[in-house]
Amino acid sequence: MEMDKFVEDIKMNTLTFGFIGTGNMGGALAKAAAKAAYPVHMYLADFNAEKSLALAREIGGIPSTNQDIARKCQYIFLGVKPQIMADMLFEIAPFLLERADEFVLVSMAAGITIR
Repeated sequence: MEMDKFVEDIKMNTLTFGFIGTGNMGGALAKAAAKAAYPVHMYLADFNAEKSLALAREIGGIPSTNQDIARKCQYIFLGVKPQIMADMLFEIAPFLLERADEFVLVSMAAGITIR
């Protein structure tokens, strides 16, 4: 994503962050993003829906699903364990491939590279 587009999105309050996996790492990043100097819309999903709902209430985020995050978020943070990363990517890949816009995937899984 170009810097000009990023700055424009900040000004228009249209940045969307999605967190798939809201455990220790994903939850910590979501909490940090909630304190950002610029406003963002944060979507949160976890295999334990109660966990993502509780975090959404705590930080003002939006409880969501993996598929919904893959469809609409500009920045998608993948906070799932390495052993389930492939299954999760297989689940969201069709939704990512349908998109015409640019998005950024960020993996927090040790030893896994996304290309």
